[in-house]
Amino acid sequence: MRSRKIKIILLISLLALCLGAKEGGIAPYASWNNLPNKPEITVGDDGYATFAEAVATLNARGAEVTLVLPPGPHKVGKDLTVKSNITLAPKRGAIITRDGGLHLTIQGPFECGLWQCFADNSPSRQWVVFAVGVVKEVIPEWWGAAGDDNKDNTAALQAAINAAECCYGVLRVLPGTYRHGGLSFSKGLSIVGSGWKSILKNTSTTKSSISRTGGADEDTQGILIRDLALEHTAPPGHPVDGIFIQNVFNHLRIDRVKVYRAPRDGISIEGAIISKQGSHYAVLTQIYVAGPGRHGLHINGGVNSGLAMGGRIDGGSGYYNINVEDTISGTPKKYPNTWTFMNLDVPGAAPAAGIRDNGSSNKYIGMRFEKNTVDILLDQHSRGAMFWGARRSSNGVIKNNAAVAPMFIDRFNKIRTFQNHGFFEYYDEADGGLRILPKRGVITARIPAIAAGSSATLAIARIPDPITITRVSIVPDAAITGNNTNYFRLGVRANNGKGGIGELITSLTFNLGTDVPAYKDAELSVSSTKLSRSANDVLMFEKLDYAGGMNMPNLTVQVEYTGR
Repeated sequence: MRSRKIKIILLISLLALCLGAKEGGIAPYASWNNLPNKPEITVGDDGYATFAEAVATLNARGAEVTLVLPPGPHKVGKDLTVKSNITLAPKRGAIITRDGGLHLTIQGPFECGLWQCFADNSPSRQWVVFAVGVVKEVIPEWWGAAGDDNKDNTAALQAAINAAECCYGVLRVLPGTYRHGGLSFSKGLSIVGSGWKSILKNTSTTKSSISRTGGADEDTQGILIRDLALEHTAPPGHPVDGIFIQNVFNHLRIDRVKVYRAPRDGISIEGAIISKQGSHYAVLTQIYVAGPGRHGLHINGGVNSGLAMGGRIDGGSGYYNINVEDTISGTPKKYPNTWTFMNLDVPGAAPAAGIRDNGSSNKYIGMRFEKNTVDILLDQHSRGAMFWGARRSSNGVIKNNAAVAPMFIDRFNKIRTFQNHGFFEYYDEADGGLRILPKRGVITARIPAIAAGSSATLAIARIPDPITITRVSIVPDAAITGNNTNYFRLGVRANNGKGGIGELITSLTFNLGTDVPAYKDAELSVSSTKLSRSANDVLMFEKLDYAGGMNMPNLTVQVEYTGR
């Protein structure tokens, strides 16, 4: 019996020790590299009356020690550095406050639970400075943030961002809804949530949820935004983006982020990941953007080697779901966009286009379109866009307003209708492939004068790809007046690529009453059964005299066609 009582007492003692190691039942959240068996000093002990006095004494001593801050205010009245030999451990209710523009620099281990330990009485200044590697994560709760969808956390979140930014560290957003009025940073850091249950809810009508502005320099390397949901309360029309990143120097990643109800752009990357040396790229993966703002994803100006892969981009009632530009304020950038967009769902409802490509050498792989007015719009500065394996649930449209370098499109599925403005496209329903051929075009040839009594056949051009001829006309340099005695017939032949003069596909006989004034267009009649021409057909102009014939002036022949 005595032995059993001893065991029970030992178990109770052990349980008490475990609970005593916690503060209010919560273990220290940010314990990093605290050494076991460190002596412990509490502010208020003999010789350590104030926080500043205790730090000064322990800094000078240099021995490993844990400095405990009991509940209550602890004032930083001047610049104060807690050296690396001191583990700083604020208890629940201990609040470190500051005066003026002074800084608290923490160089050693920092142990604090999920409670406030810093007074954020100057959110515009970075007053808490962690040395690089001191803490795994910076927690907004240390400045009093609360994810209760009620409190305004702007000051607390910004102070935490400032501290994380200083040590190129990680800002950790816990599950909850954190209301705020816009957050910003300028250097490299990571903003990491715990999935889409970590919600940053922006109530501002003028500031983006998360923004980086300013010039590009090496301090902007290594930016990560991950596992967050960004919500907005301002209506469309306000200059508020979900994420606005400007002039990042190197290595930007946005991963598993949900942006919804952004008044302007869901995600906007502007400026350039450019210059100097090394690789310069942005990576966006598993992103979800839901309108109703302007663009779902807006890439504006010179971002090298960008990748957007996996997710859904919906601009809502805005302009374009995905808008890629190679200019800022109309000025072409030195470094063009070279983005790859892969396996993205681009839903409908955008009034202009699912994707607007105004950049250079962008690639689109495995995209899914649905109910857009226009699926793909190639516009102005577009160069070398490439597409593979797109799908959609209904008819699709590709438009090219650029009238510049050709694109290559292959292996599309279920896209049946295409529109064009002087460019190339062709859909082959037999194999589900999409190849690029002239959609609309004109073959023009200059034919020299031919004297009366001389018939002639002259080669015009070889057709490189299948076409359908829609109209043939001539424009003479001098008037042609027909008669019934001596006259000629003008026409166009095609030889199916087999040589010889081939078959007559269009003609006009200049007998009595058939006249053409100088420099006036005259259409030749066409044979509807012979207008579909195969690749390698050779088109030829023919003059055939009747009786004595008559003089034919210099003229231009025009063959208009569409691709097949």
